[in-house]
Amino acid sequence: MPIASLCRRTFPRLSFPLLVLAAFGTPALAAEPGWLGEADCRIAPLKPTPSGAVSWTGACVDGYASGKGVLAWNAASLNKVTLEATLVRGEASGEAVLKRRDYTYTGTTKNGVPEGTGYFAFQNGKGWYEGEVLNGMPHGKGIYLTAHRSEYKGEFVMGKKHGWGEETFATGGSYAGGWKNDAFDGHGAIVHAGSGHKYEGQFKDGRVAGLAAPEIAAGQYAIKDTTVGSRIPENRLVAYLPLTAGWDQLTPAQKNKMRANYPALEAGDDPPFPAKGEGALFNNVRRINEALGAVTGDLAVYVLVGKDGKPQRVTTYGAPTPEMVRAVSHLFMLEQYKPALCRGEPCEMIYPVNFSFSISN
Repeated sequence: MPIASLCRRTFPRLSFPLLVLAAFGTPALAAEPGWLGEADCRIAPLKPTPSGAVSWTGACVDGYASGKGVLAWNAASLNKVTLEATLVRGEASGEAVLKRRDYTYTGTTKNGVPEGTGYFAFQNGKGWYEGEVLNGMPHGKGIYLTAHRSEYKGEFVMGKKHGWGEETFATGGSYAGGWKNDAFDGHGAIVHAGSGHKYEGQFKDGRVAGLAAPEIAAGQYAIKDTTVGSRIPENRLVAYLPLTAGWDQLTPAQKNKMRANYPALEAGDDPPFPAKGEGALFNNVRRINEALGAVTGDLAVYVLVGKDGKPQRVTTYGAPTPEMVRAVSHLFMLEQYKPALCRGEPCEMIYPVNFSFSISN
């Protein structure tokens, strides 16, 4: 029978998908290989390479697909791809709507590839981008909003934050200054999560210049259970920290794993954490999921924890079902937390957790 499971995931920096669609080349003679479509309605080559026929809903003029219409084809890596655009002698250019498994793009294109300015709505919790685009990726000035509402405004180079930019983080704090390959780099100013303390100076590799890179624990931990009719236990809950450990029982590397969710956390500060560890809390989320009908998808829960360790509010992102959101929010509001510490003193801070629900047969 199907079983439900969930995984508590980290919050790595989000990168942008690479280009997988392009229409290129210049109009060629009918006998030249590489053109798609029928001989009397040619279509410029596409990437990724179609695994079968390419359909076109528009007109054909002088042997080429022309005017407004929709291109659609299947690709091995993306399944169905559609491009609603205006074709000129078989090539797409100008305003278009591109739909793929990993994003929908609305904006200007060049030969079918996102280029100029446009808007990406990424799938799988990857957020949204609006701004300048080159060769299918954010490039130039733009705004990127994560699914958890961190917001970056600034410069991009081939899909990465690079140059000058400012970001406000969902887990607290902000940074404005130089970036290199998605990390703080150069002169900048950071407002730390929790304390609001501001530091201005040089940064390198995502942290204050001169600070050593923290050791971050690897591995995962699971709760196993058996299903009806089976004697083989299966993972019903997977997490990246020991499920029965409170904050004081975690190793320094495990604590750094949790701290990695806070880009603006000051060195030496601690985030909030469930007072009795995450295991019972997460297992109750799993039980809620199974009791309400075992859904799939992601649900992020952000709890604002006060100086006294009591939750002040819960914000959720993603909604497998309204009933689950209500039940999980109530569960997290009943939890007692170890408060965050800012320069050794209790402070308000967000406790974030992202659940990924799946069903296996």
